[in-house]
Amino acid sequence: MISRYYANTPRNNSQPAFEELVSRRVGLVYSAALRQVRDPHLAEEITQAVFIILAQKAGKISDRTIMAGWLFKTTRYAAIAQTREAAKRSLRKAAIELETHMQTEAQSATSDPLWEQMSPLLDEALAALGETDRQAVLLRFF
Repeated sequence: MISRYYANTPRNNSQPAFEELVSRRVGLVYSAALRQVRDPHLAEEITQAVFIILAQKAGKISDRTIMAGWLFKTTRYAAIAQTREAAKRSLRKAAIELETHMQTEAQSATSDPLWEQMSPLLDEALAALGETDRQAVLLRFF
């Protein structure tokens, strides 16, 4: 039951009680986070986030709540959120790298003397194609 550990925790502004709760349950939270994300550094961040959430929601948690269950469930939600954020960061990073690579190639192509001679002819050749062929070439190469 939560009341055993929680009677004097943040909702009553008892720092020592909260510290005791954290010291007793930090292993549970960290190990659950590590099993879910498989990254020790990310598991540490999740563990911190879970206890921050606990401190913020202390006054709203029922006395009937089983702390281990609440911590496990909150850890799971925090791990899912962190995993989603990591995936989004990875996609953004890949998009930036691709854009940088394309800009580098475009800059190197414009400095090529052969490209400088051929590039005006490219647009003329594309304009000379029929509509269907031009669309196919543009979709494939541009």
